Amino acid sequence: MALNNLGWLYLHQGRHTESEQSFKRSLAMDEKALDPAHPRVASDLGNLALLYREQGKRDKAENLLVRAVAILDKTMPDSLELAINSANLADLYSADGRLDDAEALFKRSLVILESAVGPVHPFVAQGLSGYAFLLRKSGRIAEAEGLERRVKTIRAMASKR
Repeated sequence: MALNNLGWLYLHQGRHTESEQSFKRSLAMDEKALDPAHPRVASDLGNLALLYREQGKRDKAENLLVRAVAILDKTMPDSLELAINSANLADLYSADGRLDDAEALFKRSLVILESAVGPVHPFVAQGLSGYAFLLRKSGRIAEAEGLERRVKTIRAMASKR
């Protein structure tokens, strides 16, 4: 856990080399101490994938997210962690033009998110926003606008809290 926190600190400071080293050390330790299919390993994979995505290393990020989603699908199928990793993978697929794959992941992520945190949580708004972007990209403007209105409502509600 401490290595992941350090990795995030380095990432936010733009120190990508140190961030990668911290995330990789955490991953190696968790794979050895726990099991390569343990949920904490999935968390490590997701963290490293986000670093790679930020660096533009899309293939590396995708491979790690696919592995993380597979682990979480088996071990924690209704978890917030699965929803977040699925949405991150959906974002990658959407950017790569793999719209059908992305849409399936966005839908699944949103079902889990709404169940885990409720329909008016900022996490749901973030997921809806990504899905709306995909719909616009697909030419499904009316559907996208409906989701964007919902995002706006959720964000307005959150700002009043």
